[in-house]
Amino acid sequence: MKLEEMIIEILASHDGIKTKDKCRVIRERYNENVDMSVIREILYNNLKDRVYQDNRYRWFLVRTDNSNQLNHISENDKSNTLISRLMSYYLECIAQDYDDGISEFAKSRYDLPAYAQINVLPQYANDANVFYRENNLNRVLNIIKASHGRTVVYITVKVKVLRAS
Repeated sequence: MKLEEMIIEILASHDGIKTKDKCRVIRERYNENVDMSVIREILYNNLKDRVYQDNRYRWFLVRTDNSNQLNHISENDKSNTLISRLMSYYLECIAQDYDDGISEFAKSRYDLPAYAQINVLPQYANDANVFYRENNLNRVLNIIKASHGRTVVYITVKVKVLRAS
């Protein structure tokens, strides 16, 4: 069996698997020792149209059954208002990042949360300086800039925080 076929079979039987785990499965299942660089080369070159990688470095087969729940709405049914376009974008972002497990403490031990609540969009604010000063936004933006691209920014709608009893 070719290595490409082994990789496809492993991806079909596992729901997201890292390259190092693929090496282990190939060793156990097929009794072959394969270097991770060889597997990566096949994934990035030969199978690039058939597989994708999430931001946790797990590999998946590209689905061809169109099971995405957002695809069932026809283009004629979608409204073209600003709010409908915004919500469509938001839902697409959620669908892509659904398995990321985004979480943040409501209050940090230093009383400086790693998030900012935006009450009004900047283009609708009366004073741009006030917009960036209020609600921790300037501090959070500085943290993002200082991370040099290592920090991922998520914009979400309000959520209800429940207290543990």
